Amino acid sequence: MAISSTIDPGAAAAAPEPVSRFANWSRLGAATAICTTLMSSSLPSPLYAEYQQLWSLSSFWISVLFASYAMGVLISLLMTSRYGDKVSDRRYIIVSGCALILLGNGIMAFAPGPLLLFVGRVFAGIATGLMVSSASAALLELHPNKSARVAAVHATVSFTLGAALGPVISSVMLRLDAWPLHLSYLPVCITALIAALLVWLTPVPVLKTTAPEAAGADDVVAESDNHKPASTTSFWPMTLAILVLLQAWAIGSVFMASGTRFAIEIATVDGIVWAAALISIFQFLAAVGQVVGGRISQSRSIVVGVVISTLALIGAIMSAEGQFAMAFSVLICLSGFGYGLSFVGATALVNLSSGSHNRARLMSIYYIFGYVLGNAVPAMSVGAMIDAINLDWAYLVFGAWILLMTALLLGVAHMRRRDIFSFNIV
Repeated sequence: MAISSTIDPGAAAAAPEPVSRFANWSRLGAATAICTTLMSSSLPSPLYAEYQQLWSLSSFWISVLFASYAMGVLISLLMTSRYGDKVSDRRYIIVSGCALILLGNGIMAFAPGPLLLFVGRVFAGIATGLMVSSASAALLELHPNKSARVAAVHATVSFTLGAALGPVISSVMLRLDAWPLHLSYLPVCITALIAALLVWLTPVPVLKTTAPEAAGADDVVAESDNHKPASTTSFWPMTLAILVLLQAWAIGSVFMASGTRFAIEIATVDGIVWAAALISIFQFLAAVGQVVGGRISQSRSIVVGVVISTLALIGAIMSAEGQFAMAFSVLICLSGFGYGLSFVGATALVNLSSGSHNRARLMSIYYIFGYVLGNAVPAMSVGAMIDAINLDWAYLVFGAWILLMTALLLGVAHMRRRDIFSFNIV
């Protein structure tokens, strides 16, 4: 198995890094932009019970409100997958995304009913789709050494910290009874402004390559023992990365959409604040998992992370059925650690199987699958099952689905390991 250095070859063949004394600040801005979008996504999670009671909504419609964010992401990712690598400067896309975050969260803060909340979530989702692929690409292109692994860690940690901070903000507002359905959205707007200002400090030009040059760059990235063409060797890494993302995000999205209710009603967790805190701890441990995953090989990060997240999730569901609140709390948070390990390994695979001429496109494709099949579909399916059967059976069916997904992706990783990890960083 061929081993590459920590320098991303596709980026190495790219245009020189933008020369600016503010480049590190702009990297911070790109990370903050990713963090802000996920704060916007996760912030309403502890508030859904309030919205459900206030507007007399079913569990399915609450899951639709949750999934509306993914609908907005899909709209914009379909655009950035086509045009994201054709802009002259990635700042234009990232700053536009920050402006849409302000718009979407402003609408949600003053939403008088579910329709406007839905609209605000869609706008915030469009902003996320604009930003995540371009901001992730900018993190790599602004890195002094063009390290795919470091850039993946920065992107996924920003991603997960944002997802963790959102519920913290809204649960604190609930605890303080400080107009939680309104003021909770203010910190997101502030961080969006800060991110836009920092990103604008440094140009992030997109390399324009001709078709032969692009093919040559891909050949370098995909060099392996059997010297297959790049289009062949990048297929299986992307396939595994997407499968891992679907498994990880399904766990995260279902827990974010209905986990507080499951924790209180089935696991007998004591109160909304503890239940909301579990969401934040889940995400913080996922960030820890991503830092750990950035220090080991992608193969270990993915396999160990998937196994931990799956076994911990099944254990958490069984503990909840037995009303062991403490065991449930520990295991569901441990599942977050495994989620982080597998997520960073999958994202690094995407970085390593792409070049600067197609990185935003492949990142967009990666996140399109994640937001549709890993985020919206599982959340809405479990929401519909909660209404059709009941809460505990819905989670038992979901646990069985995760077991099947885990078996599938581990099988792919084993059978195609030479194709997938031929450029693995050790």
